[in-house]
Order: sequence, then C-alpha cells, then structure tokens
Amino acid sequence: MFAFTKGHNGAWYANYDNDNFKVTIHTRAWDDKATKTRLYISGEAEVDFTAAYEADSADGGPKQRGERLEVDKLFDRLNRQVVRNKKALVLEAKDGDAAVADLLGDLKMTFSRKAGCGCGCSPAFILDGMLTADTEQGAKPVTSIWIERNKEN
Repeated sequence: MFAFTKGHNGAWYANYDNDNFKVTIHTRAWDDKATKTRLYISGEAEVDFTAAYEADSADGGPKQRGERLEVDKLFDRLNRQVVRNKKALVLEAKDGDAAVADLLGDLKMTFSRKAGCGCGCSPAFILDGMLTADTEQGAKPVTSIWIERNKEN
C-alpha cells in the first residue's frame, strides 16, 4: 500500500500521490511523545473572511471577543465553514482512493486549531486513536498525516 522510507531518529516516511491528492505519512521518531495521530489538510475550498475583518475594524478597530457579539458570531460561522471544508476534503480523499480510506478507516476526527502547536499555527484533525503503519521494522505509530489537494484539481 504505502512504501515507507527510513528517516532520521527512527522515524519512517511515506509519500503517496494519485491524480487528485498527495498523502504524506510520518511515523513516530524515537524522541516523539506518544500521542494521537494528527491529520493536516490543505487545498480545501477557501472561505472569504473579508466581511468579518471589515466589521471587526469598524468603530475604531478590533475589539476583544465579547464586545461585539454580531462580529463574534460572524467569525464563528466562517470558522465553522473552514472546518466543514477541511472535513469535505478528507471525505473526498477517502471516497476517491481505497488506500486513503483504508489508512483512515472510520476513526472519529476532532478539529483543533492547536493540534500541532500551542500557538495555533498548525490546525489539524486529531484522530480518535493512534494509527499504525507497517514498515520494514514492523508496525510503527503514525504521528502525522498530510492530505493535500493537487494544484491542478
């Protein structure tokens, strides 16, 4: 299914391309902490935040959350759409490719803005459990999976 190559620190890596998606898988290195698998998504449909930014900048500039409930609701609605778009891309990848469907299975996915880093720079889905990958050295825990829509699609 996926051809793994040995990396540094005991980690294994696999890259898989089909016509629509590129999938990259990283297994746990010897110095990685045991955690649930993270699923990073890119290439989903964009959400236009222009109206929210304009509303937030009105009346003297941005305010703290809670000071303008209508602006907070607008940002919340747009952020939920971002998550729906990411989830739709995951489902499209699973429906379009048996290897991706087998890899992800039916595990529950929970979106987190801080899945990869506490500052929020790497949002991802946290899978309900640790996936494993078959490598030359046996089954290894998968820490991260990236699914990226190919640019021409």
